[in-house]
Amino acid sequence: MLRVVRSVVRSGDRVLKVLHKRAHKARREALTLARARALDIAVPELIESGEGWIATRFIDGRPAERGDLDRILPAIHAMHARGMLHRDLHLGNVRIAGNVPVFLDTQKAWFLPRLPDVLARWELGYFAFSLGDPLPEALRAARFWCERRAQSHWRSRNARCLVESSGFTAFRFGEHQGFRRRSVDAAELEA
Repeated sequence: MLRVVRSVVRSGDRVLKVLHKRAHKARREALTLARARALDIAVPELIESGEGWIATRFIDGRPAERGDLDRILPAIHAMHARGMLHRDLHLGNVRIAGNVPVFLDTQKAWFLPRLPDVLARWELGYFAFSLGDPLPEALRAARFWCERRAQSHWRSRNARCLVESSGFTAFRFGEHQGFRRRSVDAAELEA
């Protein structure tokens, strides 16, 4: 089971964010942060890393919102022009520091000498899905990939809902079948 622990460490005016992750994820994120910074892409500043942890400078900003699209889209296009594909780009992985969008959670990122247009549109569709409806006009070209993301998201959630778990169990009553919370009495449900 993956456990990510976040700590904020303060020392005078210096504030660090320390993430404890599995060793390979921490290593990968440290490498991608350094590479993205070298390409002048706005990501958290890596201070130090070790076996199973990374420390970045704390980003004094706010979560990105749909209204920040006019700032975020040029930053995404610039990131793609520099050959970086984030691969987990959604509104929750963007913070606004001042007027600058900062990309978070880069451990899945790919760096390519030239980013194919289809991958850029795929990532824009993934990002567009996180904005919800209606699809912004600026992302109209990514509609196909946004709809694909919606379908895969629905399938993954649907698959999780159709298996027994610690909280749910299957029930059958005559021709009806489904799942019930384990805490609900079967006889009470039939009634």
